[in-house]
Amino acid sequence: MKAFRLSTKNILCALITVIFSGILISCDDDDEPPTPEVTAINPSSAMPNTLISITGQGFSPVFSDNKVMFNGKEGLVSNASPTQLNVIVPMEAQTGPVSVSINGRTAINQPVFTIIPLPVEIASIMPTSGGYNTVVTINGANFFPTASNNTVTFNGIPGTVEAATMISLTVRVPARAGSGAVVVNGVAAGTQFTYRPDVYIVGHLYDNTGYSRVTYWKNGKPTTISNTGLNTYGNDIALIGDDVYVTGTRYVATHNVARLWKNGTEIPLTNDATPSHADRIFTAGNDVYIAGHEGSGKIVAKYWKNGTPVNLTDGTSTASANTIVVNGEDVYVSGNSIHANGNTVATYWKNGIAHTISSKVTFAHGLFVVGNDVYTTGSERNTGPGVGFVTYWKNDSPVYLGPGLAGSAGYDIVVVGEDVYVAGVEDNAQIVRIAKYWKNGAPVVLSDGSRPAFAHAIDVIGDDVYVVGHEYNAANRTVVKLWKNGIPTAITDGGYFAGAEGIFLR
Repeated sequence: MKAFRLSTKNILCALITVIFSGILISCDDDDEPPTPEVTAINPSSAMPNTLISITGQGFSPVFSDNKVMFNGKEGLVSNASPTQLNVIVPMEAQTGPVSVSINGRTAINQPVFTIIPLPVEIASIMPTSGGYNTVVTINGANFFPTASNNTVTFNGIPGTVEAATMISLTVRVPARAGSGAVVVNGVAAGTQFTYRPDVYIVGHLYDNTGYSRVTYWKNGKPTTISNTGLNTYGNDIALIGDDVYVTGTRYVATHNVARLWKNGTEIPLTNDATPSHADRIFTAGNDVYIAGHEGSGKIVAKYWKNGTPVNLTDGTSTASANTIVVNGEDVYVSGNSIHANGNTVATYWKNGIAHTISSKVTFAHGLFVVGNDVYTTGSERNTGPGVGFVTYWKNDSPVYLGPGLAGSAGYDIVVVGEDVYVAGVEDNAQIVRIAKYWKNGAPVVLSDGSRPAFAHAIDVIGDDVYVVGHEYNAANRTVVKLWKNGIPTAITDGGYFAGAEGIFLR
């Protein structure tokens, strides 16, 4: 047997084996690479297509291993090291969290990055005129690709953005926008939008059988909605969506009774046993409010909410209600009540509680509420027979609009910003009734005084003032008139008697 000896060669081979074995063992026991961490983004806000720096640890020096998402949109990594990434903000990015992933491992902390929008560019608007719900296409650049993130206003009123890309928006025009600038995400277009409202007028029109029938006109086109055989009269009109609501009265044998027509379907508001009257209408959301009164002898002022009556007086004295406004949770109704001394006094009820506007002989016809300010209009007749001042009251303080001629009264009132508009009538020296409206006390004469005329309702959109009523023609028949900015348009041809009481613009 040979003796065992360790040669230098044997020792070297053993060391090499141990070393390599250690390396293999070490490799087998290595932990997984650390989870990446984001410590800072510089800058923390920028426009799309801007180069930013993300610092942290655990990144990969291989560009393609790093994935950076800006609120779901991937940015382009242009440079990478284990502690820093340079990234270009994607064009579609929106404000939100930034996530960094390396080979499927995502950093837990995801700082919020704020996108500074690129300046909007507006190339075209089509069409440049229209009314409520008109579809407008706006072409340009740098819009938000999510529809809800864009704000488009027409004359300061927000439209509904239905579809969006970075170069095009589809928008519906809001109701009652008025003519003016189109502003997209804070940038005004060079083109103005001309708003053309739908004009609804309601009243009555006699037919060839001699009966009066409730009729409304949309942009001058008539729709008669009541049956023949008994007289009906329309007093006011309102819309909810595409539903058309008209208030008025029907004559039944011996007296008039309150009615509501919805899309032409007649709806009684009372049991028709006693006289009743439905006057002005107001809609709030899907709720329909109607002012009126009911009874013979001692008349009860009331209103209906969705057909359910609410009495404002108890019937111990006579009162009437003619106009209703809902302001937040508060319901206001204007009208008149008879005091114990027999005088008629202008009154409004707030949530059923009566408030006397004036202790003088006064009549209230119109009502408008702005915040905590209550505006009513009518007439004051306290100085003697044959005298009547067209009056409006702001929180009970009277403003006299005319010289006190007989038959004068304000019938409707609208407040726009600081401007107060009143529509009404005033007799001239020949005792011929003249249609007028007043803006901040300054009169605008609508008829020439050769024949009686009446202005019953007023509305304002933008700089345009619309007044409706009627005027007698040479054949001594009443013709429905629309005055826009003082310029008259005949709505009926004068072949039959017709009258207008209400207006609705949309």
